[in-house]
Amino acid sequence: MAAKLQCEICGGKLIGRPGGIFECDSCGMEYSVAWAKEKIQEITGTVKVEGTVEVTGKVKIDGPVTVDSGINKETLLRRGTMALEDSNWELAESCFNQVLNCDIECGEAYLGLSMVEARAKDREEYAKKFTGRGNKKLSSSNHVLRARKFSKELDIWFDTLDVHVDEGQSKFEINDKCIGCTKCARHCPENAISGLVRHQHEIDPVKCTMCGICKNLCPVGAIKEI
Repeated sequence: MAAKLQCEICGGKLIGRPGGIFECDSCGMEYSVAWAKEKIQEITGTVKVEGTVEVTGKVKIDGPVTVDSGINKETLLRRGTMALEDSNWELAESCFNQVLNCDIECGEAYLGLSMVEARAKDREEYAKKFTGRGNKKLSSSNHVLRARKFSKELDIWFDTLDVHVDEGQSKFEINDKCIGCTKCARHCPENAISGLVRHQHEIDPVKCTMCGICKNLCPVGAIKEI
């Protein structure tokens, strides 16, 4: 069987680019010059590649090949984040799992896996899902617990979300009586309310502090405590 240069992320075909960079024609992952250093020859044993490889024809490999890809944890985290933004959940999950293969205590990777489960493209969208009324399942998942355990920064961030998680916690909600006068949004001290003129507005539960200013100002009584 002829040897093929394949992407370790998605298995796609690698294309040589100027400067010695290999790029996957499927997911776009780039591999450094150090990815392969010695010309691959027809062999029957194990080969560890540490030099530059120039392949001009077919190469037959009958044994395992060890390759230094040059991919690091930061690259995989960035690629996973980009995959989330593209709603490519499968690729994102693969990237974050590969990070954990390198560093089993990477809090960012566990957060990434939790975002995949929540189908959240970014942290803002994830926070809204996390703080959804009665959403205890997500907040107590193993991925979240490990993200908090292995990252002090993430633990602090989750602490700010925990305030809104309890099922019985009161919140303000804008119902369909809203006429879009923007009065609530203009006077909210936390900039927690958004919406277009003459369209129903909405309250960001993460930013809202339940001060009650919007409720008192609403001329049609569209803001209710739930």
